[in-house]
Amino acid sequence: MRLLLLLAGFQLIASVAIGQRNGSVRGTLYDSSPKQEIRGATVTLLRSKDSSLVSFTMTDNKGGFELTGLSTGEYRLLLTHINYHNHSRRFTISDEKKAIDLGLVVLRDLAEILADVTVTAEAPPVTLVGDTVQYNASSFKTPPNANVEQLLRNMPGIKVDKDGSITAQGQKVGKVLVDGKEFFGNDPKIATRNLPADAVDKVQSYDRLSDASQMTGIDDGNSEKTINLKLKKDKKKGLFGKITGGG
Repeated sequence: MRLLLLLAGFQLIASVAIGQRNGSVRGTLYDSSPKQEIRGATVTLLRSKDSSLVSFTMTDNKGGFELTGLSTGEYRLLLTHINYHNHSRRFTISDEKKAIDLGLVVLRDLAEILADVTVTAEAPPVTLVGDTVQYNASSFKTPPNANVEQLLRNMPGIKVDKDGSITAQGQKVGKVLVDGKEFFGNDPKIATRNLPADAVDKVQSYDRLSDASQMTGIDDGNSEKTINLKLKKDKKKGLFGKITGGG
């Protein structure tokens, strides 16, 4: 239920408010071999002209998906799943044709060699793994020398106030980790205002269990909204020394 509410909130936040937003696209993802529905695939909607993120969702238990509230324009749909080759579809929402039904969309298993199919080898801007929302940092453009705070401002579902406090999926972020570790204590702003945006590979948002729950394995209901910054391998060396040294 929590994941469904999360998806509904994202679709509302990420939709682009241009013109009348009464267009829609739907479809069902199928496996190419056993002819069965593909559940839990990420469906990312991008604008064709600049690949900017419009909205995203996941396929349901029957492999189906639907994105609504779309304005007129040209779009590209990126379909991804950990066990399948990426698949891309382009379509146009117009005043004459506002509802797009893609029908059955077949994804090819990773084990298959695709000699006659164009594979879209790109990471989607956002993926959902369980209750974790993962952002691909390279999909969100920032100016030169930008810090992580500026990067987060571009990500749907994340809000950064003027004082630097962060809200993710409607909840206040209590901790910002770096590669899963606490380097900056209990003040998220130390990390977001000192780390360069171009050092980040992935941004993960999730509910972190309390220390007691992590020890016992039992959820005590005291989870804390947390952001984890996964750094690029070539950016890790010397980064923390520069920060602690006042660079």
